[in-house]
Amino acid sequence: MWRKYFTVGNLRAVDYDEKKRYVIMRLENFRLHPLHCHILIGYIPTILQMVIGFKPSCRETKCVFRGDEYHEFYLEWEEEEI
Repeated sequence: MWRKYFTVGNLRAVDYDEKKRYVIMRLENFRLHPLHCHILIGYIPTILQMVIGFKPSCRETKCVFRGDEYHEFYLEWEEEEI
């Protein structure tokens, strides 16, 4: 899904635990503009929502604009179906 809308960056899950209801997504090689960080906080949970059927919350835990090597997002969800 990432490649359908973006020509830069690589998005992948680096940690996932269905029982604890969380996933950590890493986005590498994506340094366009800090505004994109806010857009991704809405975009990435929507991708996950299509996969798991639950609406996740999302927060950015690492960011290239704060000195990290890549963006990283922590997503978690409740067991309620949408």
